[in-house]
Amino acid sequence: MSFFPTRNARVEFEELDGVPLVSFTTTPSNVAQLALKRVLDIPLDRPLAARPVTLGDPALLAQDSTVLTWFDNPARYAVLTRFLVGEALRNSPELARAEAAIAAQGRQRTAAGRALWMPTLTLHGGLDNVFSRDGAGSIAPTPPGGIAVGSGPDLQWQLRIQASLPLFTGFERSARRAQAGIAFEQLKVERASMAQAVEQRVRAALETAAGSYAAIALTREAADAAGRNYDLVSDAYARGAASITALIDAQSAAESSAEAAANAVHDFLLVLLRVERATGDFGALRPAEQQRAFLERLHTLEEQR
Repeated sequence: MSFFPTRNARVEFEELDGVPLVSFTTTPSNVAQLALKRVLDIPLDRPLAARPVTLGDPALLAQDSTVLTWFDNPARYAVLTRFLVGEALRNSPELARAEAAIAAQGRQRTAAGRALWMPTLTLHGGLDNVFSRDGAGSIAPTPPGGIAVGSGPDLQWQLRIQASLPLFTGFERSARRAQAGIAFEQLKVERASMAQAVEQRVRAALETAAGSYAAIALTREAADAAGRNYDLVSDAYARGAASITALIDAQSAAESSAEAAANAVHDFLLVLLRVERATGDFGALRPAEQQRAFLERLHTLEEQR
């Protein structure tokens, strides 16, 4: 028997009241894991081992997190930008599709040009053979006088080659050649426009990543300053030299600054994934051989600058 029913009810309410909050905060993570499983083509009911990611995680930018320091170096940042733009152009499926269309249209243009002077060749052939003769009338009769009536051979074949070249078609062939050339040039312009769009996407993502990376240091400095200020105000409050309002304000500023510093790291990681999405490749999903090749190409380009 409890002598404090009100207290027990309050404790039970607080415990139950926190359950929906916990479930709600874990829902976005579960939904994100389902989307990741679908992208990776693994069973949706298979559990995933999630772990926190920091700026020193080796999975960032091809297993070499030291590349992140290039955002603070203008010369290296230019090399990184040029390198990632080249990787994006090489990995872009849009450009691969455009180049295939250009190659096909080039063959059509060549065929339209050859149609002006190259004749159309046709080859016809046939083969006839009598494999067996049997029955009445299968053998030619012998007329009186012993004169034999000749018959054709059982095996007969024929082969014919025909060439045709129209002398005048109302300029149809010239129009087809001009149309094929215009379509070829149009595809080349579209391919150049796609390449500019890919480069713009990579450069824009890198600019956002550079600003987000710089914000990490600034927010950490602000968090350190707010923490030192809170320590000073706490000492002053313990000596009676500061009010409770000042203490609460300092505590709130310190907590807000620490939260902003943590959010800056997560924002940068999110932007970094957008950079890799713009390049068409994710470092964490590459095999070890491709990761080493990626770094070798990057450092080779740096040595050539």
